[in-house]
Amino acid sequence: MLRAVYAQAGFLVVPVASTSAAHDTTPVTLPGVGELPRNVATVCALTWAYTPPPTGPDIHPNDTGYQTIATVFTTALT
Repeated sequence: MLRAVYAQAGFLVVPVASTSAAHDTTPVTLPGVGELPRNVATVCALTWAYTPPPTGPDIHPNDTGYQTIATVFTTALT
C-alpha cells in the first residue's frame, strides 16, 4: 500500500529489503554461529542485531549494511 501511495505522489521507492534475501531460507553456514537460513545470516551480516553488547543488539545497519543500502539507492537513481 505504501509503495502505491508514494509512487502516486511521485516518490521513488527503492527495494532496500531485497538486499536481505528476505524469502531465501536456504541453509548457509555462518562462521562462529553455525547453520542458519540465508535470510537470517544476511541480517546478521548487515546489522548490529546479533552483535553482543555494548554495540548490539541493535536493529540498525552496520557499515556494511549502510554501504549496501547506498548501493541500492545509487543503482536506482542512475
